[in-house]
Amino acid sequence: MPTEDAKAGARARADLERQFAETVRLKEEVSALETKAGEDPKLHAQLQAKKAELEQKREKLHAGLGQSIEKGHLDVSTPKDRAVFYDNGYQGWSQGKTQNGEYVPGSARTNRDRAADFCEKNKDKGYQTLESTPGGQWLNDQKTYEALGPKRADESWAHLSHQYASKSQGEVHAFVRSDSDPRRVFEGVEKDALRNNRDVNQIVYHKQQHGLDVTHYEHLPKTSEVSAGRRAKKDMLRDKAGHGVETPGKDAPSR
Repeated sequence: MPTEDAKAGARARADLERQFAETVRLKEEVSALETKAGEDPKLHAQLQAKKAELEQKREKLHAGLGQSIEKGHLDVSTPKDRAVFYDNGYQGWSQGKTQNGEYVPGSARTNRDRAADFCEKNKDKGYQTLESTPGGQWLNDQKTYEALGPKRADESWAHLSHQYASKSQGEVHAFVRSDSDPRRVFEGVEKDALRNNRDVNQIVYHKQQHGLDVTHYEHLPKTSEVSAGRRAKKDMLRDKAGHGVETPGKDAPSR
């Protein structure tokens, strides 16, 4: 039986879907008027009024979507060790599959393509990107960019991406460029969220350099590990002091 939180989430998504549909219809009306208006003062006045109405609807929808994301109404949960990330960039030189499933050399492929391939090849293990989660699928179905416009749509996806990274667990995989752009979502939002997530212990980076696949690992020590390391260092210094080994005093010069 659905919990109260689940019911609240369903109601919120239904209301947002209605707002998305209304906003998209209004955007289409604005586009139609832009085509017709020309120098006609009456149509031009209608166009300006519709644009103002569209802006108000977009602002309200953007705010409501942000609240729903923050409250967890868009489910982006992923099984432990199965979250996959990517940045917007090109890596590798192939595009289009032949009959035997191999790629035909010739064109650059995106990191999104590479992440999707990884998930497909390991689908029995349940790897998934943000767009594969229920919340990601839902947002992808809403014509987000048409409804909100590029800036607000980017902000909404970045907000959901932060939630996805914050809820990930264990080991995660990232298909990124060596010079990932700090203005994009992975470098600017997701990576810090992963590093600050106490439930994530390792990021596996999948890159391509000079045509070769390169994998490296970033281990993320958690608070408990850092505290244990500090305690071990204190114990070591205390043991040394107890055996007559000189340790820096309060006024000792830095070494």
